Amino acid sequence: MLAADAFLRRLPKGLQPTQLLAFEGLLYCGDAVDASYSAMRGLAPAHGDAIRNPENRVSRIHMFVHAWTIVDSLHIARDLVKAVGFNAKIAKSFIEKYEVATNLRNKMDHVSDNLKNLAEKKGAPPLQGAISYTYILPEDWTVESGITGGRVIGISVGHIRGKSTVSVLSNPLDGGNFGPWDHEEPKFGRTLVGGFQLMAFAESLLLKIDEAVNDLTGVLTELNMAASQQIPAQLEKYAEENGLAIEDLMATAPADLNTYVVFKTGESRQET
Repeated sequence: MLAADAFLRRLPKGLQPTQLLAFEGLLYCGDAVDASYSAMRGLAPAHGDAIRNPENRVSRIHMFVHAWTIVDSLHIARDLVKAVGFNAKIAKSFIEKYEVATNLRNKMDHVSDNLKNLAEKKGAPPLQGAISYTYILPEDWTVESGITGGRVIGISVGHIRGKSTVSVLSNPLDGGNFGPWDHEEPKFGRTLVGGFQLMAFAESLLLKIDEAVNDLTGVLTELNMAASQQIPAQLEKYAEENGLAIEDLMATAPADLNTYVVFKTGESRQET
């Protein structure tokens, strides 16, 4: 979601530890959403309509793992946006709009306490919800004519209860246009996928995944801009008041520690 050289990816050591952790957590949420969305967009065209087949159940499970990772990350991101004190209009809108993610997360956390009510619920999808998206083959569009048709795919895992529904399918014309592909560079022979949505527990708990990715990207982009301007100024003032070197405070905090250990088996040796 953010470039490798973005300010939030190279936070200064002078930040308070709680601030550093909050920014780090928020950045991970963005990366997790981005990675899961990319994985879903890769699985969909790789399988096409065959994703519904029994032999592709593991791929359907992967789709749900990614969708629920996005739910969890959005839920955590809402709290962390508040924790870092980001009060811009875009942040307030994000927190309000994605209360649905928190509701989904809370309902899943309390499944064991509500089994009877869930079993008797009318109009609810399977326990893990249902995912749908639009799938457009190369022959369904051209640069000159645009999109002339397509398919809407819906998938679920688990049992369909007598009072449950398969969910509301993704609408390829949601918003009056084929919005999910407006940002893509036209390439002949390309399969397009978009309009991903997850519905779980009740029709009101509908998460439009494409929108969520775009909205969180917008929040992080604006937060990165604000942080890159405000934090250096704050640290400069702190350094001046406490007789510290601003260069030390602004030095990038170490991150992404990785290890690689080589070992060999051999004769055991006991020492006394």
